[in-house]
Amino acid sequence: MDAVNLWIDAHPAIATAIKAFFLAINHPLISLIITFLSIFILWQVVKLFSRFVEQGLLITLKAPLKFSQYLFKFAFKPFGNAVSGLGMKRTEGIQASNSVNYNYQEQMAKLLTRLETIRQEENYILKEISTIVASSK
Repeated sequence: MDAVNLWIDAHPAIATAIKAFFLAINHPLISLIITFLSIFILWQVVKLFSRFVEQGLLITLKAPLKFSQYLFKFAFKPFGNAVSGLGMKRTEGIQASNSVNYNYQEQMAKLLTRLETIRQEENYILKEISTIVASSK
């Protein structure tokens, strides 16, 4: 018994817990409160564990489906929006293509007008050169 008392004296946290346990045994109201508190904490731990297991199972079950979705998304990407639900919505795709076509047409018009002005300037320079060559003869 001396060894037990020495060990309890060496560990004051355990000694406090033992004293609280003996106090709870001697007072039924405190014992009842500790019992309800223990049941509540144990119930919360069980609920937490069940939620953890549920989330783990859901992730495990969803993983192959998400992987196959990404696989189909990238496998059918060259085919455009043939696979519904994986690419852009149809109206978004049409609006995007319209804006791309408009930008393309606008750029083409600017480039063509620039080419026309360069050609006119080239013709003017050629006329000037031909005038200078004709006058020097």
